[in-house]
Amino acid sequence: MKDHMKMTTPSRPFRVLIVDDDPLSTDLLAKDLRQIGYGVSGVVSVSSDVLATVQRDRPDVVLLDIGTLPHSNALQTARELRQAENVVLVFLAGPEAENAVRAVADFSPAGYLGKPVRPHDLQVTLALALRRHAHEAEERKSLQSLAHTDPLTGLGNRRHLYETLDKAWEDCHNNDRPLGILMIDIDHFKQFNDSCGHAAGDRCLTQVAGTLLEACGDAGATVGRWGGEEFLAVLPGGTAEQARHLGEQLIAHVEATTATTADQTAQSPVTISVGAAVAWPAAAEGGWQALVSQADDRLYDAKLAGRNQLVSKPPHKTASRRQ
Repeated sequence: MKDHMKMTTPSRPFRVLIVDDDPLSTDLLAKDLRQIGYGVSGVVSVSSDVLATVQRDRPDVVLLDIGTLPHSNALQTARELRQAENVVLVFLAGPEAENAVRAVADFSPAGYLGKPVRPHDLQVTLALALRRHAHEAEERKSLQSLAHTDPLTGLGNRRHLYETLDKAWEDCHNNDRPLGILMIDIDHFKQFNDSCGHAAGDRCLTQVAGTLLEACGDAGATVGRWGGEEFLAVLPGGTAEQARHLGEQLIAHVEATTATTADQTAQSPVTISVGAAVAWPAAAEGGWQALVSQADDRLYDAKLAGRNQLVSKPPHKTASRRQ
């Protein structure tokens, strides 16, 4: 048995918090856990202390006895752990706790262990529980990525850009740095779609997105699809000169790239217009929303001036909708 335990010891010592008011039981569990390669972060006998202990000590696993703790407290503890903490929850229960087991079944713990706990059962249950937890974490990460990604271009979508803007605005505010925003629009895209078809339009969007992503990445900016044929780039720490330079690079790169790869039926090359705005969040009013609005107004000015160009100065007129 000892050789088998040694072979299956985790690559790093996972830490376990024991929640049980029976000293004999906790002593045996702690001994068995250490023997099979786990660490014991602590022992809690009062359910009201569990959440605070988890938040302070950050164990990987909580072994929660639902039979010896008061029934209502065990339920509340389980609920709080499932909702608030990224922790593996395994229930302990003796033969007398059948009703409690049924009551907590809806919390979907990572595992159950009957008392008295056998070392082999403890080892197998914890290994499976940790594996399940890791798998669920990967699934959540994948779903979160899908929720923040534009399916056509692969760029971040507007939700992702909102979060990027929130973080960039806060960081620049706290560190007294400027924040640059570039609003980008593909010129004459409606006509392109009408004359070349939606499939060609999708290819155009994907190609322009790839070009923007490469150029923005080199400049330390984040770019995403704002909607339709519009894209938005976020340049933390970007001065007015740096934002202007990036905008000019984007225009040149898109024109050069699409000139050689555009659809035969399309007017080549595809071009973009860009509006750029910069603010110092520590001294600005209106949040990043006002800054985006400024960039949008300057994009409108670029369209009025003939397209395929950048406007980074305050526009002569504003409008909420471009034609």
